[in-house]
Amino acid sequence: MRRALALLAAAALGACVLAGCGSNSPATPTPSPTAAPTLAPGSDTYPQQDTSISDAPPALAATWKAYGVDLIPGHATIDPSAKWPHAIDATGGALSAAQVDAIAAAVMRVQVLASWGDEHDQPALEAHMMNAPFLLGADGVALAEGTRVHQLDCSTYPAALAVHAPSPQVRDALVKSGQNVGAAAIPVVMAFTGPCPVTGTTKDGRTVDLDTLPASIIVAMVSLRDDPVLGPIGHLDAAAACPAPTVAPLCPPGNG
Repeated sequence: MRRALALLAAAALGACVLAGCGSNSPATPTPSPTAAPTLAPGSDTYPQQDTSISDAPPALAATWKAYGVDLIPGHATIDPSAKWPHAIDATGGALSAAQVDAIAAAVMRVQVLASWGDEHDQPALEAHMMNAPFLLGADGVALAEGTRVHQLDCSTYPAALAVHAPSPQVRDALVKSGQNVGAAAIPVVMAFTGPCPVTGTTKDGRTVDLDTLPASIIVAMVSLRDDPVLGPIGHLDAAAACPAPTVAPLCPPGNG
């Protein structure tokens, strides 16, 4: 949920599932299709390095192909790094330190995967990490056209990240505004530096300017999920930038 995703676009993400079907005749029965290989339960779904579907072991390739990608992110991409911010516990004891750390790590996994997907033209991943309205204007159009979108560190990695206790007040305000927020969603407040340029590389190799993001404080409502392929993620249900009235109770002083 790189920061630009907090600027909701009007367009919703469409999903299309293609299924093959066959017909049998009594004279020439159609052989049953060979089942696709699958990973054993509990298997690591990430290779060590980013790996093309065509170069991955069959079971791993089949697992990720179902998510609409042709390149698999590796541990070198998604594992915690020094760029990840320290998680601030702003829950007032409502959550344990371990829960706060797990939520922050799940949020950062989505941050990194979303930016990685932009960079490598793998937009299908986003449907598994966030609600439909978060395909954004300029970035979303660029991705749909096959443009690789380049998110800098100032867009991907917040300078500060604080996990808050559940807030029924904020959740209700976002629901009333038309956003779909899970009942157990957790507020995460992220501060980003700016200005932060976002550029793209088109199919014909041209470099284009897509956006410039200002310094901002984003309140995201995330639902912790254990995705069967992506692993623990902070699914983005809703978001708004301070000082939006819907999230004002969670905005730092001077930003509400």
